Amino acid sequence: MINYLAHKKIHTSVHFKPLHKHPLLKQNRNYAIADTIWESFITLPCHAGMSKEDVDYVIYWVNKYFSEVYR
Repeated sequence: MINYLAHKKIHTSVHFKPLHKHPLLKQNRNYAIADTIWESFITLPCHAGMSKEDVDYVIYWVNKYFSEVYR
């Protein structure tokens, strides 16, 4: 999805790295669910400078992606 949206000039990223993965909070523990799922979460553009058209554009292409992938 990240590559698909990038081709539409929609910037996404992975922002929600589990706290125990950050160097300052690194723990020697196993968090099985967090360790497996966090890389599948992406952040879509969302900021006060976006126009309604920008928001509609992002929504359109996210919906289009899912309609193509899950036919």
